[in-house]
Amino acid sequence: NIEVIMLDDFSTDNSAEIMQSYKEDERVSHIIINDKNTGNTFKQWEKGISLAKGEYIWIAESDDDASPDFLTFLMKKLLEYPDATLAFCRSQMIDTDGKPLNYSWDETKRYKGRGVYEGKDFCLHRMVYKNLLYNASMIVFRKQFYHNINNAYQNYRHSGDWLFWFEMCMQGKVCEVPEELNRFRQHPAKVSNEALECKDLEEIVEIQEIISSRLQLSLYQRSCLRGRQSKRLNKS
Repeated sequence: NIEVIMLDDFSTDNSAEIMQSYKEDERVSHIIINDKNTGNTFKQWEKGISLAKGEYIWIAESDDDASPDFLTFLMKKLLEYPDATLAFCRSQMIDTDGKPLNYSWDETKRYKGRGVYEGKDFCLHRMVYKNLLYNASMIVFRKQFYHNINNAYQNYRHSGDWLFWFEMCMQGKVCEVPEELNRFRQHPAKVSNEALECKDLEEIVEIQEIISSRLQLSLYQRSCLRGRQSKRLNKS
């Protein structure tokens, strides 16, 4: 019971040709190839989600992959907790050739919960300083909660997903499957989770202000957050 929607944002490689080879597959409901690049990943997200007829959404980014039982594990968690907005696993970092890299973006030593969290608590501990739902490909979410999200996340080119997942988590429970069921491809030119550029910094500041306000952080907490972010910037 799977519906596949294939979107291409005017790729310069042979992605469109590969996509067209699946046009006879009965699981594929749409193949949409843009005639110009939108310059915004999150507009593509909106397009795909709006077309989807199913109750659950997986944004499968094109250069990532997942284990064959990825959906089995995450859907089991979502079905067990009907009030959960999303379920996520961990991602293994891989290089352009698919070989594992020796680092992780998962802060596993710091967070050892039972795998099901109240949304606000999850955001307070894992979504304020930086986005720990760092890869769309490692998440499955309920479409019904998407309709309550403000489309302001589309105003950001680099960090809009941070605001998207924050808004999603705040609406209900969050489920974690603490296994690496997804593989997150890293390219040499890609900005790492720690290496910040000026174009990212402005977005980070704006989004943190939104999150701090929604969570009603105190002036002291906001000051501590700015201090941590300054250290992160200096490190990068």
